[in-house]
Amino acid sequence: MKNILILLCFFQLFSCKKKGENSNLKQTTIDNVFSVDLNIKILEDDKLQLFFIQDNSESGFSFQKKVNVNVQGKDEFQVVSFKLPSNVIPIRFRLDLGDNRKESEVQIKSILIRLNNNVISVDNSTIQRLFNPNKYLITSDYISFERKIIGNDYDPYLLSTPLLNKKIEIDF
Repeated sequence: MKNILILLCFFQLFSCKKKGENSNLKQTTIDNVFSVDLNIKILEDDKLQLFFIQDNSESGFSFQKKVNVNVQGKDEFQVVSFKLPSNVIPIRFRLDLGDNRKESEVQIKSILIRLNNNVISVDNSTIQRLFNPNKYLITSDYISFERKIIGNDYDPYLLSTPLLNKKIEIDF
């Protein structure tokens, strides 16, 4: 009988401690918002865009699936954030680096891709494996990108590579 009483006291003591510990835990909210933070130096006011594809049935990028951000030109790095609608995780995306048809340089310090608590960090040592510039972006170091008009066409962008797309699929 004495052993049962000691056992009950023991359980009572630890069950009270657990309740106290749980009350101190902060509840985190999962918002399921895929976002891309682009740390960029861009000297002119411009509009940057993120186009995305959600599934393999889509044939290509469309104007219906994009996020626009107007950027004020600065002589210093600034973070431009793109947030997709809740519960949208792209299988592929591209970052359009300007709409104003200026042949000028932009510099990219880093790109952070986030979903809830998961983060993929891209810097100048990994950007060339995770993003491909198109023919309207000229670079030799993957830090500075010269935006070019070719003929009468202008559409400078970075396209996510299959490696990055697979990493997003696995990590997110």
